[in-house]
Amino acid sequence: MKQPIDDTSSKGSILMISDHSDPLAKIGGGETGGQNVYVRELADKLVEKGYRVDIFTRLSDELLPREEYSKKGFRVIRIPFGPKGFLSKHEIFLHKDEFVRAAKDYIQKNNLHYDILHGHYWLSGLVGLQLKKLFSIPLVQTFHSLGKVKHDYLQEKTPDGEAREKAETQIAQNCDTVIATCPEEKRVLTQEYKINPEKITIIPVGVNTERFQPYGFSVARAKTKIPIDRNVILFVGRLVPQKDVPTLVRAFGIMHKKLPSDEREKTFLYICGGSALHARNIPEEEKEERTKIKAALRETGCKKYVHFVGRVPNKKLPYYYSAANFCVVPSGYEPFGIVPLEAMACSTPVIVSQVGGLQFSVKDGETGLHAQAQNHEDFAQKIQTLLQDKKHQVQYGKNGRQRILDMFSWDSISDKIITTYRQHRDRI
Repeated sequence: MKQPIDDTSSKGSILMISDHSDPLAKIGGGETGGQNVYVRELADKLVEKGYRVDIFTRLSDELLPREEYSKKGFRVIRIPFGPKGFLSKHEIFLHKDEFVRAAKDYIQKNNLHYDILHGHYWLSGLVGLQLKKLFSIPLVQTFHSLGKVKHDYLQEKTPDGEAREKAETQIAQNCDTVIATCPEEKRVLTQEYKINPEKITIIPVGVNTERFQPYGFSVARAKTKIPIDRNVILFVGRLVPQKDVPTLVRAFGIMHKKLPSDEREKTFLYICGGSALHARNIPEEEKEERTKIKAALRETGCKKYVHFVGRVPNKKLPYYYSAANFCVVPSGYEPFGIVPLEAMACSTPVIVSQVGGLQFSVKDGETGLHAQAQNHEDFAQKIQTLLQDKKHQVQYGKNGRQRILDMFSWDSISDKIITTYRQHRDRI
């Protein structure tokens, strides 16, 4: 099937597919998180560099417009398919063929032309393979996470487990290029999915260094209304099993009891993220995780010193990072992880699990510390070490900011992705 023609872009046109992650959705709760940020920031940079960018996502809320432009100029096209309202990822998988038909109809009806397809996540990759075949468009795929790694971590069967791993293999074999975000992801794809390494290019996740930058301590504390004399240990992320907040709560509780009484009274754990308390359609896995977190709080007896902030608007997050002594990312598995990048961009040191992309982005003993995943004793030790070492808090913070500027700015990351696009379309 030939593509319709549309010459509205001088440099080329990109169609991104982000099935469940609307890049204009509010960050921090439900099904929003790192993928939304990644897609939005990349699209912003592509538009800034002269490309036309459309993003197909699912219409999950009938009150949202079917088409919406971002401030920078990319267009989100919300495709209705399946039952109205929130759908789990498994339910989206069951309705993927409807997504393909609706996307095809939209492209044909509006006489659209795209030079490159960029799929985000495995569900989008399945849709991308069909559109690639229908319109003869090269497909670049970013998985964001891999089913085999997630399911090995969770050690339980999920409704789409086997189907997901089979689909990821199919996508990786038949797309034009897979973008892996770190060396560990490439290793898994080549060794466990048996994908030709020549099809895989490593391009890390980026961070917006203009939005995420250091703010003065007193300014950040004023913006967040955190008392100036508090020690603040920060967590930012969704409340889901893979983020493993219960391990952090137990580690904090162990460490907290070892502090002198005067230090104990001014040392707090701030948890930013999760759905609003009375939000509609809170995912079941978040409800279950909240139950586990409450159990950890009862177990440690540190509830008084743990403050649940809830979802924080993206524009306010830099103040929370800047107000913290350091940020902790206790994930049991993490394909890459945007939170450590955001923290380091704000000159905030980090303590992270030694898994996935975290061990690549955070330099142990230079920009923060590594701890053994799911080991609250090890996390407690690392938290106590860094809390009592103000000199290294400052030095790790400075080193982290410089590492972000050198390696992870969206300006340089987007250039690498454009280079990948150009391998498949000369006019890009």
